[in-house]
Amino acid sequence: MPNHKVKIFFSSLYIFSLFEWLSASSVNLRNLTHADSLFEKKMFIESYDIYTRIWNSGAYTDQMLLKMAFINEGLGNYTMALYYLDIYYSITKKRAVLQKMDYLAARYNLSGYEYTDWSFFLSLYAQYEYHIMYAVLALLLIYMIYSSFLPEKRRRRSFIVVTMISSVLFVFYTFDLSPDEAIVSNDALLMSAPSAGAQVRGNIKKGNKITVRSYHDIWCAIRVNGKRYYVRNSNLLFTDVFRSKKRFVYF
Repeated sequence: MPNHKVKIFFSSLYIFSLFEWLSASSVNLRNLTHADSLFEKKMFIESYDIYTRIWNSGAYTDQMLLKMAFINEGLGNYTMALYYLDIYYSITKKRAVLQKMDYLAARYNLSGYEYTDWSFFLSLYAQYEYHIMYAVLALLLIYMIYSSFLPEKRRRRSFIVVTMISSVLFVFYTFDLSPDEAIVSNDALLMSAPSAGAQVRGNIKKGNKITVRSYHDIWCAIRVNGKRYYVRNSNLLFTDVFRSKKRFVYF
């Protein structure tokens, strides 16, 4: 009897959570439709308010991000325009958007938006890291099962191959090959140490994109022109925030 009650409790909890998620999704889709209609009518401020509510609720669509970037650029808020464009690129990997980001960065004399094939690989790897890991592990398992039927000499070679690939996977999983990136949201002071009492070494203009080296409570260590500085994380917009949000496929 107690086990039966436990099953009923968890079943009810699951159904309630599912219903709550479906309700929230339905509301976001209705709001998105309304915001899109306002955008088509060129009521950009009103549509942006709704897009922002959807984003803050933990949901988005690819086109919504582009529209939010377009509106911010029109308002002269190049920092937020670059923020949403950078997130859009991180999700879609469409290199056409890089031209727009390059244009804005050059127009406002900003740095950090240089993209290479290596950075493209790292961002792609970061997006599909766990998928890649699971796929390689599954292939390794199949290979190990296959190797168990081979002669002893070939089994040893197979063991070496599996060990080498596993070591590479361990390195990729343990060491962060794609460090966190952020866009400076407000003109920020560059401090010599993670403390308000530290010496001020300079400042960094809003809109610049930086790489976060490490975290120290409310401070982030960054590198500018080859030197290490610290800025408050409240002055940064982290571009990987989309990973904690729900992506809608919306037509």
